[in-house]
Amino acid sequence: MSATEDIFNAIMKQLEEGVVPWHKPWVARPSMIINHYNGSPYTGLRNRMLLGCAGEYATIHQINSEGGRVKKGSKGHRVYFSKTYLKERDDGEKESVYVLRAFTVFHISDTTLEPKFAHIWSAPPPADCDAKPVLEEYATRANLGVRWGGDSAHYSPSHRYIIVPDERDFENREEFWGAVFHELGHSTEIFCNRKYEYAKEELVAELCACLCLGHLGMTPTVKNSAAYIAAWKSKIHDIKPNDFADACRSAEWAYKTIFNITQQKED
Repeated sequence: MSATEDIFNAIMKQLEEGVVPWHKPWVARPSMIINHYNGSPYTGLRNRMLLGCAGEYATIHQINSEGGRVKKGSKGHRVYFSKTYLKERDDGEKESVYVLRAFTVFHISDTTLEPKFAHIWSAPPPADCDAKPVLEEYATRANLGVRWGGDSAHYSPSHRYIIVPDERDFENREEFWGAVFHELGHSTEIFCNRKYEYAKEELVAELCACLCLGHLGMTPTVKNSAAYIAAWKSKIHDIKPNDFADACRSAEWAYKTIFNITQQKED
């Protein structure tokens, strides 16, 4: 079984257990998941979905190098990092080779070490920021129309507009802006000519919305957990592991496009 399949199966297992991995607070706030060795946040949306709680994580090698040990009975977590390098072919030409490597890490609480970066990962979430300027700036930059009203939210790629019911029709602010950012996530397809099949594109938009809400200090909500999870299990049942990985990368790209953040490679 490949590393990509391992990741996909682990995330599906979370859904089976009633956990929505992309609704974990640290998925949207990567500063809550820290490498104990150097204080760097873990990159890659998939890694953040796989790890069990906020805090610092370290490999056995890192733990041993600091004179620590893993507590008896502790369970490690698998994380994955990608690397692309040039390999010379038999004909002398070079080709790009993509490698995905797996590592086992342990939460700092499962070791005898003390945390070094608690001031980063235990910091309170940012205060709610005003989402409206973000929407207005992106809509102008993307030449996207925004309409309010009706009884459903959707994005029209042919006419380049989104329509979302009025805020008063939602139970709370998070649900309203979650719907807005979901549709904005769909609208980013024009920047990369993204043409995914329905389930994969819906996953991109949903992940994007969670990242956007987290950036603004809002927590994604699930109105009906059982129904929500059942719906998503059904949607991604036929998605291939590689497609899931691609959807995660696209979601991070979409979120950064909406917020006009300089794009960097993600695992």
